[in-house]
Amino acid sequence: MDCETSPLGDRLTILAGDSLAGDVTRIAMSALAEYGRDRGGPLAMLAARAVAGLAHPETVVGSLVSLVDDLLVSYQQVRQ
Repeated sequence: MDCETSPLGDRLTILAGDSLAGDVTRIAMSALAEYGRDRGGPLAMLAARAVAGLAHPETVVGSLVSLVDDLLVSYQQVRQ
């Protein structure tokens, strides 16, 4: 399955510049960068637990890390 993260990155950039949603969006993206890029990090562990018995945890963790990286790249490219 192909997942394009650019539209979401664009939208998050708009939200990051918003007077009401900006602070929380920037904090959320910072947390995603800190906790979502590591295969052994807390978000990966939560994802693996969520699919226990339904899917192969390592596949889900790999997908999560890849999507987080893509999203953060899209977000950073638009913000520059």
